[in-house]
Amino acid sequence: MLGRALPCSVTVAGETCPIDTDWRIGVQMESLLLDDSVEEEQKSLLVLNLYFLDFFKRPGFYLSHLEESLKACYRFYQGVQPSREHGQSSKRVYDFEQDEGLLAAAFLADYGIDLTAPDLKLHWHRFLALFSGLREEDTISRIMSIRAADTGKMKGEERDWYTRMQRKYAIRQKEDPLQARVEEALLSGGDLSGIL
Repeated sequence: MLGRALPCSVTVAGETCPIDTDWRIGVQMESLLLDDSVEEEQKSLLVLNLYFLDFFKRPGFYLSHLEESLKACYRFYQGVQPSREHGQSSKRVYDFEQDEGLLAAAFLADYGIDLTAPDLKLHWHRFLALFSGLREEDTISRIMSIRAADTGKMKGEERDWYTRMQRKYAIRQKEDPLQARVEEALLSGGDLSGIL
């Protein structure tokens, strides 16, 4: 990243294709990838639509090179970092939606960057580098460390404390809207006719 321009395009079938490099697109991509309620085929189309600036001008090109187009998007999304997770844990330690306030506070405190500013221009790869470089003292960094901690190697009070904190700061599961409506209907009389 130092001394070279950040990418603003990817190559698909030998063609240079312009992409949206905004950090918000990367955040949307991550949310999309983690959303189990979206079918894989629909996810693929949404990914192409998110990244390729000219997708609607030439959808046939991207769809005829679907696998290569998706791989190019995923490579860009992954950025230059081998891993964006703090420490060596394979656990998910952050959620952009759940942690947005803490992340915005850390970026403002550490870098003077206001992530809530609608006109903020920040390349996804720069965002990833800054995210990886947040200070350990930041609340978001401490919470990610707690989430990543392996309590199986701890004993006594330390294990109890980390277990409590992991429950407190756990990444909440996204609620399936259909499941929520079914549960609500069952709890209030059991009429599923308008739902299923």
